[in-house]
Amino acid sequence: MKFGEDERGAFVSELREIETKISALKKSILAEARVVGTTCTKAYLSVREVGHADVVIIDEASMVMLPLAWFVAGLSRERVVISGDFRQIPPIIQSEQEAIVQTVGLDAFSANQIEVDDQRLVHLSLQYRMDPLICDLISGPMYSHRLTTAAGRDVQDCIVSGVSVPTPFDAVLTVIDTSDLWPFETQTAFSLQPHACASSEEPGVAPS
Repeated sequence: MKFGEDERGAFVSELREIETKISALKKSILAEARVVGTTCTKAYLSVREVGHADVVIIDEASMVMLPLAWFVAGLSRERVVISGDFRQIPPIIQSEQEAIVQTVGLDAFSANQIEVDDQRLVHLSLQYRMDPLICDLISGPMYSHRLTTAAGRDVQDCIVSGVSVPTPFDAVLTVIDTSDLWPFETQTAFSLQPHACASSEEPGVAPS
């Protein structure tokens, strides 16, 4: 189907009018919204669109680069809440320069030297997702035994009936030492164990 210049111009004009209405509607919704959810990156890239808020909550803060966390915190008028696992891995920085990693790669917890007994922390001590055996494995070295499993948490909730899992992955917790393997080896013989580890995430085994 071919269109003349007049018809094409009419379509373009109509599309622009629709885009203008969508943009106005988006601004209206954001202006009237009581809660706005976005990523920290989106808040930085579209700060005029996102705007300011009375309270800013930064979740999964251990994965947010420090300069970005401070920028987003600056969008708050009254209060900032930083939440997340302070024992989680820091932000991923693709640089081999230590100065850059130390400057940009810190998270809010590391920058403030947060430890388990820090009075600024509000601990969530009950977990519902992990099997108790997995929780016990990490609770001691990571959280000074403060992380416990909620009462009544049934291990069978994570087991899919009728699914057969091969040994040793039929256990709730399986640990495989791959330290002797060269991590960049691509031969099939050397990649069996990582593949086997990945298979433990399939239904039939309690997730970690």
